[in-house]
Amino acid sequence: MSVNVRDFIRFGVIAVALMASVSQICAATYYYVDYANGSDANNGTSTNAAWQHCPGDPTATGTPASTSLNPGDTVYFKGGVQYVLAAPYRDIGYGGTGGIVLNWNGSNSAPIIYMTATNWGNGRASFTGGVTNVFLHAFYLSTGLPLQYVNFENLEIGPLGGGATTLPADPGGTNYAPSGLAANVAWGICAKMSNCIISDCYFHEIGYWQNVKPVGADSFANSSFGSSIGINSCDAKNLIITNCEFTKVSIPVNFGVSKLTTNVELVNCFFHNYLQWGSTVTFISSGATLSNVRIHGNTWKDFDTAYSGTNWNGYGLPPHQDGLFFFAQSVTSYSHGILAPGVPVNTNDMVGWVLSTNLNVYNNLFYDTSWGQGTAAFCIGDGISANFYNNLLINCDEANGAVKYETSPPKQTFLFRILNNTFIQNGSFALYFTGSVAEYSRQYFWIVTNTVEIVAQNNIIYNASPSVNGNPMVLWSATNCPMNQFVLNYNFYWNTNNIARWWATGVPNGGDLTSLTKMRLAGYETNGLFGNPLFVNNSQTGNNIYLNDYHLQSGSRAIGAGVNLTGLNLPGLSNDRDGHSRPSSGPWTIGAYQSPAPLVSLVASPTSVTSGQYSTLTWSSVNATNLTLSGFGLVAPNGSTNVLPTQIITYITTYIATAIGTNGTFLASVSVTNLPSPPLMLRVIGYNSQ
Repeated sequence: MSVNVRDFIRFGVIAVALMASVSQICAATYYYVDYANGSDANNGTSTNAAWQHCPGDPTATGTPASTSLNPGDTVYFKGGVQYVLAAPYRDIGYGGTGGIVLNWNGSNSAPIIYMTATNWGNGRASFTGGVTNVFLHAFYLSTGLPLQYVNFENLEIGPLGGGATTLPADPGGTNYAPSGLAANVAWGICAKMSNCIISDCYFHEIGYWQNVKPVGADSFANSSFGSSIGINSCDAKNLIITNCEFTKVSIPVNFGVSKLTTNVELVNCFFHNYLQWGSTVTFISSGATLSNVRIHGNTWKDFDTAYSGTNWNGYGLPPHQDGLFFFAQSVTSYSHGILAPGVPVNTNDMVGWVLSTNLNVYNNLFYDTSWGQGTAAFCIGDGISANFYNNLLINCDEANGAVKYETSPPKQTFLFRILNNTFIQNGSFALYFTGSVAEYSRQYFWIVTNTVEIVAQNNIIYNASPSVNGNPMVLWSATNCPMNQFVLNYNFYWNTNNIARWWATGVPNGGDLTSLTKMRLAGYETNGLFGNPLFVNNSQTGNNIYLNDYHLQSGSRAIGAGVNLTGLNLPGLSNDRDGHSRPSSGPWTIGAYQSPAPLVSLVASPTSVTSGQYSTLTWSSVNATNLTLSGFGLVAPNGSTNVLPTQIITYITTYIATAIGTNGTFLASVSVTNLPSPPLMLRVIGYNSQ
């Protein structure tokens, strides 16, 4: 076959594919749903002929009941209208008859979209179903097959599920003792999602969330059906959840891992108030694998305050609360571990292990505005590898610290990195290492493990343990914990009464780590620091400390005192929380904020002078450790001077200001034109030679 023929065939195949893609897009249909005033007798293709029900709703009749959605189709819901979902058959989530069934898939170039109309109605379209004693979804997949290329945009889901707005009366006595009424589980969006996007949606009041009797710990979770969840996706692939808000729901987002979850992103979402777990990653099968999951740019606010301690008004003990909770559920005996990259698999140990790679939690904010005491802002364990970096944690007074790791003795090694975070007044300990899950105390990091590599570097730990005489307990290790597998270095510690306290057992020097000197004798913190990190603004106290500015002043010892972690190649780590670049070589700044790059401005006035006249150069700089000006050498960070431009052939003089800082070099230049003096003009007056 000739080259020309092959090229012709190849071009023809590409052309056919493009034509098919264009054909799909051109054939897309826009449907309109107005639950308040629409009719299923309409054709649904305009706002004036809107349906009442969405295709896939089991209560739909007429045209929407017989309509199948195709790639490229969009279903517009009228803004500000509440869509009332039907009561479903109670089951585990697949095959129920309530909510809108997602029976159709889009394509790569033409996803199916469910969204609030932008110019039809006011506000978001909302989906509700305040039905008692049922298992209810808003959108769900009716089979166990993947939902592919389906997007959800600008929708409001809630109140949803039994008791979401109105609780049963509390008869008192032992009717609901000891743990409250049974859970009525509801899920907002439930499917095995692949190549889907959920954006700008609001999830609230899903299932039981109230802190009042007859609600109890059992009201938030049910052993048969699980917890109420905003978004629930098992074995998700190429899923993005972005710019969503979650409140008053037991678990806002759950990523279940049965076989493989990969390429998932949870970004720029807001989680707050009346949450049991801020979001979860749940391994539910032995051998399950998770890879390339990024959780970043999110905020968790007051995630642990509603049900904590004396705040709890329900039956029994308060529910276990976390900001993020990553764990393995129903994996054989919890006697498993994580295979780190490059670790060979032992076939004798295949029962009960799970695998995670590139699970990254970064650039997030965790903070409380009032007293709360959940388990941890980030609770992880059961052999799951993860990276936790560039996060800011403020006033998270957790029972088990800001970060907790717990596990049974694993069969393989795993890796947990805690890098470039800033911790402000969280709990009583910073790091907790122990071989016993039964250990219980309050700390900053709580690491419960037996054999693991844990790396903690470049973290600022500020004003820890306000409840223990102001002594920051930044490290805890129980007996038999192999401390030689931990890397603790380049961390910066401080508390207001100048007493730092590290406490551990099973380590050199008799476990006495009550000073930085003794930490170093034990082999840790060779490059660690103790002192005031000098935040830009630290004037607010108590529960208002979240209002402070935790960037660093130019004189902070943390600047340029950290280790360069460029070689880890973690997404987002080459920048700080603000997006400022960290240097590719040379030391980094400790904490979540890299010292910003130096900047300098340079102006001249005037920019054109005649020979012998002066021009004034004025400059200003920020974040510069030194500043030079061509022709003058080292100058003050801000200033001005008069210059006499040199008259050369081009009559232009260029001045350059060079600002050098801990995070790079910045140049600014300005040119002054030196115009020559006007030539002497001679007036020649003719004369008469006669």
